[in-house]
Amino acid sequence: MKNVTSLSVSGLRKLVIIAKKQHLINKTKPIIINPSESVKNLLHMSGIMTFFQLISMVS
Repeated sequence: MKNVTSLSVSGLRKLVIIAKKQHLINKTKPIIINPSESVKNLLHMSGIMTFFQLISMVS
């Protein structure tokens, strides 16, 4: 996922489901590239940051 700037509650739920399925299948974490600060804060505050790998790339 690239340049994620916002998440709705249903979008957050879908991301968690995807992350859990991906981890069960191949033991990896979904990668979120260039997330906005609000998305980082949301993932951190909701306690699901550990399910994702965040990458910030300068272009």
